[in-house]
Amino acid sequence: MNPNSNQKPAEVVLVSHEFSPFRGGIATFVREIAVAGTRLGFDLCVWAPEYPRRPQAAEDAAEAFPIRRLPHGARLSPWSIWRLSREFRGRLREEKPAHVVLMSVGAIMAGLLTTGFGTQPLASRVSAVFYGSDIAKLRRRPWWNALIRQRLRRDWRPVCAGQFPAALLRASSWMPPAATIAQSTPAVPSALKGHALHLSPRRLRSATDRFRLLALARLHPRKGQLEAAEAFHFLPQELRQRLRFEIAGTGDPHYRADVIRTTRAAGVECVVHGEIDQDRIGELYAGCDGYIMASRTLLESVEGFGITFLEAGLFRLPVLGYQSGGSIEAVQDGVTGLLAPEGDRRELARLLGRLINEPELADRLGRAGQERAMRSNWEDSANALLSGGK
Repeated sequence: MNPNSNQKPAEVVLVSHEFSPFRGGIATFVREIAVAGTRLGFDLCVWAPEYPRRPQAAEDAAEAFPIRRLPHGARLSPWSIWRLSREFRGRLREEKPAHVVLMSVGAIMAGLLTTGFGTQPLASRVSAVFYGSDIAKLRRRPWWNALIRQRLRRDWRPVCAGQFPAALLRASSWMPPAATIAQSTPAVPSALKGHALHLSPRRLRSATDRFRLLALARLHPRKGQLEAAEAFHFLPQELRQRLRFEIAGTGDPHYRADVIRTTRAAGVECVVHGEIDQDRIGELYAGCDGYIMASRTLLESVEGFGITFLEAGLFRLPVLGYQSGGSIEAVQDGVTGLLAPEGDRRELARLLGRLINEPELADRLGRAGQERAMRSNWEDSANALLSGGK
């Protein structure tokens, strides 16, 4: 569909400061909600940032829903938020959507700046989606904290992408204790689900095979790649020699260097893939034996859910992590994966050792993870987000 066509304004507008070709959990969430919502019959449009240095016209034209690109730079700087708010205000006057869904913290901040402390609503219905880190950010900034509290108590409908952000939102005191919080839980990306259906069945690994452990996430302390590398030092020497740590994703090069150095200092082979094309992600999962994301809770950054845990499970990989944030919801401890107390590298190493030494356990966890991932669907998530509150 041509995003620049002169079509009639949509009834539902999804606004996000993160979207394709930017890759990340929120960008995935917004696109999948838009695809599922369109399939369910919602008349919707996505308002997303314009990325000057990354081509997106061809991708936009291939989507089943219209996309309006907003020239605000896709950043959370005051200047970018102000530009987004100004563009937002103009488009709202022109298109007058019935339902505005603020899908990211940047969109929420722009919406707050547009309404201020006034009584004029953005639309007849406004939903604000929270993931976890956005709540932590807004609570630490008094002006934004006051604005979001006013809007949620007046006319904005809160929606959370999982149980953990819902608990954070409940504890924020932004709403009355009895207020309803809708939940729109993430599912497995649609393209990966189709890929997994065509894979050959995974053979049962022997207890002496090399174990390929994958960490596919943004290279950032919150994602825990360094935590995993430090845990390797607690493994017996024999297990370290049989382990290969495969890192995929982009981020801080200094942090990546620390992860590689720490991994190799433990005597563990380290393979760095960098950024992986979307059409190769399935192959990467399918070529490994386990998945790890030892997420940590930082001051303004928490793991709201962890879609990659579901992705790994889809390819029958047992998953490892910490009991941190939404990881507790994304991983069913003892069923689809194993979780250690947050920060306990010794216990994380012990659980990894079990997966290496017990192929039957790894296979059982992987099978359960695949069954759970296949049951997840974006139609339920889109329906909860777009239909609720009518």
